[in-house]
Amino acid sequence: MTPHQPKSALSFKQVSILLIASVVVVLLVAVLLIRDAGILGNLLVLGIFIVVVPQFARRYLHYSTIRSYEQYFPNMVMDLAEAKRSGVSLPEAIGLVSRNKYGKLSVELQRFQNRLSWGVSFASAFSLFAKQMGDSKIITEALKVIRESHDSGGRVDMALSSVARNLVSLREAEADRASAAREHVSIMYGVFFLFVGISLVIVYVMVPIIKNQPAGRSELLGFRFTNPCENIGLFPCNLYRALGGFLGVSEGIGLYYISMFFTIALIEAIFVGIVAGQLGESSITAGGKHSLVMISATIVIYLFLVKASLLPT
Repeated sequence: MTPHQPKSALSFKQVSILLIASVVVVLLVAVLLIRDAGILGNLLVLGIFIVVVPQFARRYLHYSTIRSYEQYFPNMVMDLAEAKRSGVSLPEAIGLVSRNKYGKLSVELQRFQNRLSWGVSFASAFSLFAKQMGDSKIITEALKVIRESHDSGGRVDMALSSVARNLVSLREAEADRASAAREHVSIMYGVFFLFVGISLVIVYVMVPIIKNQPAGRSELLGFRFTNPCENIGLFPCNLYRALGGFLGVSEGIGLYYISMFFTIALIEAIFVGIVAGQLGESSITAGGKHSLVMISATIVIYLFLVKASLLPT
C-alpha cells in the first residue's frame, strides 16, 4: 500500500484563473441585481484592479528580481575570479563567495552551494543555477563563457576576470542610459498630465458655451454644438452613459464631453505608460507600472472634480 501523497498547492496561474472567474461571476450577478450605473461602474473598476494588479505585481516582482541579479552578478564574478586565483577549484570558489552578500542573488548562490555540498555534480548544479538565471540574457551569456572555460580546462580565473570587466562596463553604460531615460520618463508624465489639464479646460469652456446658447440656435461661430449622443443608444454613446453613471454625471451635454475626454485620458494613460516603461527600463512590464499610476491618477482627478461639483454638467 503506497503512502498517501499530499496534493500540491495551486499554482499562481491557477489561482489567477479562479480569481478572474470569481470576479466575472460577481459582476454578472451584480448586473442582474443592481440597476445603478454608478455602483456597477465602481464594481467594474474594482474588478479590473483585482484581476490586473496581482498579475502585474507578479510580473514586476520577477522583473525586479532579475534586475537585482544583474546588479550584483559582476561583483560576484569578480570575487569568484579572486578566489580562483588563490588556487582553489571552481566548486570550492563557489563555496567561498557564497558566504558574501549579493542581494537576491545570494539566495540562488547559496542554493548552488547547497547542491554541491549534497553531492550533486558541478555540471548539474551549474545547469540548475543557469536555468534560474535564464530570464537574464546578460547573465546567461556570461555563464556560457564560464562553463565553456571550465569544461575546456583553460584559465578559468582569466575568463572570470574578463567576464567581470565586461559586465562592469555594461552596468556603467546601463546606469548612464537609465539616467538619461529618467528625463524622458518625466517628459512622458508631463505630456500626460498636460493632456488631462487641457481636456478639463475644454470641458470647462465647451459645456457652459453650449448650455448657454440662445433657445432655438444650435450654431456658434459657424460651428454646430449639440449633444451627439442625444436619443442615441449605440456605441460609444452607451459607453459614455455607463462612464457618466460611474463618475456621477447626469444626462446631458456635460456627460458627453466629460465621458469622452475621460475615455481618451484612460487610453492615453495606457499607451503613454507603456512608452515610458520602454524608454526608462526597456521593458513593457515596467511600462505597466506607469500605466497603472496614470490610470489611477485619471480616475482620482475626474472623480474628485465631479464629486466636488467643480466640473460643469
